[in-house]
Amino acid sequence: MKTRLSPRAKTFYAQTHPDRLATIGTLLGMNPAPVESCRVLEMGCGAGGNLIPMAFDLAGSSFIGIDLAGSAIAQGRELIAALGLKNISLQRLDVMAFPSELGQIRPRWRKAALVRVGPFRDRHNYKRNI
Repeated sequence: MKTRLSPRAKTFYAQTHPDRLATIGTLLGMNPAPVESCRVLEMGCGAGGNLIPMAFDLAGSSFIGIDLAGSAIAQGRELIAALGLKNISLQRLDVMAFPSELGQIRPRWRKAALVRVGPFRDRHNYKRNI
């Protein structure tokens, strides 16, 4: 039986690949983690259409995707199992209640994420969440 993937499961954004981000960071004077062994967190990952190709390409890195959509997470997990990937995990979680078990997020990334999701949670008071 062939699994039918939603359009969100098929979306890959080349500009988010760790290699590209590391290059830009280096050019800006940062010292990014080695691409071959980095950790990537994607909030609002859907079915993992952006993360799964990266996990396939970078076996030494680890990838975590979180989303509230249980059906999308289930689709992504099915594809991950079919590909036999062990370096990626998709979790059904609320980004506003991020669990500490998933590791630390650098403050600059956490702030960017809250700015993005804040208006959807509390349109009138989102600055309070930053």
